[in-house]
Amino acid sequence: MKITGAHDFNDFEVARRHNIPLYSLMDEQARMSAHVPDRYLGLSREAAREKIIAEIEELGLLRQVEDKMIAQPFGDRSGVLVEPFLTEQWYMNVKPLADKSLAY
Repeated sequence: MKITGAHDFNDFEVARRHNIPLYSLMDEQARMSAHVPDRYLGLSREAAREKIIAEIEELGLLRQVEDKMIAQPFGDRSGVLVEPFLTEQWYMNVKPLADKSLAY
């Protein structure tokens, strides 16, 4: 079982409920970054997935790979897969700044 709380909306909720640390495994370009074995560093998510499957198969531990339909968000304009990515969110109320500027 995998829990990737920093890259999956459902896993995020499970991790939060059970105090599981949230590790970002990918960078902003969806390449493998921190918290992965060195042999995967810099690989795209697709290349890393293929390499992991090949390694499991080499060990004789792969029973099967299934194609399953899952809900994946795609960008409206780009058509590119939107990968969930944990980032800090912030909000700035600009109204007080605008009010001061308009007063001049």
